[in-house]
Amino acid sequence: MGLRYCETCKKAETEERTVSWQGEYYCIKCKTPTSDMGTETSEVSNTDTLNKYDETLSYADKMSLNNKAGSYTVIPTNEVKMACEDVLKRDPKNAKALFTLVQYFYAKDKRDMSKRYLDRLLELHPDWGDAQEFLAHKFPEDADGATMDAVVQDPEKLFRLASHFMSQDKYDDAKPLLEGLVLANSTHLDARKCLTEIYMSEGQYKEALTQLTILRTYDPEDPFLEYNVGIACMQSGDTSRARGSFEAAKKKSHDPDFIEEIDGLLGKLD
Repeated sequence: MGLRYCETCKKAETEERTVSWQGEYYCIKCKTPTSDMGTETSEVSNTDTLNKYDETLSYADKMSLNNKAGSYTVIPTNEVKMACEDVLKRDPKNAKALFTLVQYFYAKDKRDMSKRYLDRLLELHPDWGDAQEFLAHKFPEDADGATMDAVVQDPEKLFRLASHFMSQDKYDDAKPLLEGLVLANSTHLDARKCLTEIYMSEGQYKEALTQLTILRTYDPEDPFLEYNVGIACMQSGDTSRARGSFEAAKKKSHDPDFIEEIDGLLGKLD
């Protein structure tokens, strides 16, 4: 039984439930080409491919089954479940088949089985973003321990997950991961920049200023850091410090458009 995987819809389907045209199999829902889960063993362990899946992942939680939120708008059928099990007999490390079974059993309200396949998937492919996010959303009681393990073992994997959450505007999910990162590694500047963005968006200007002050010690000539310090101070009512930061940003910048923007802000402080 042939099994195809649609990267756009994030689901597996049998060949009989796809559209065949000139040797290609297309997803019946989104009409994009599907991949052969039975022959692409090397693809699922490729880091670039995993990152590509991370970028396209979207958790809409639009489906409801027995009053339990599911992860996808389409539940894998029992036929797909059996096909995935067949794939795993030939390729026990196939991440696509494993993750399809994770969502299948969760949608069927068999959390223990879902978690069993999820643990297996994370053990084999710890940087598989789909599985990491599923763990954080559906098994939060286990996510904290996994997060701390990730901080110790590979901070960059955790940062990629936090960045993924931010790309989805899920700041509440990204924030604790980033705070854990800077606590474990004070020189992780990218994490501090992301935290600054979150704090600014939430109106936590004191916390944003703390991060900006630290960042400025590593790059004192960056005019954008000075500019953001000015914005944070202006929003928190410290107009004197805001003015000083805007003036410093002007001196450090050679971009006339940026300088003009700063002049406009200085005019509002008069």
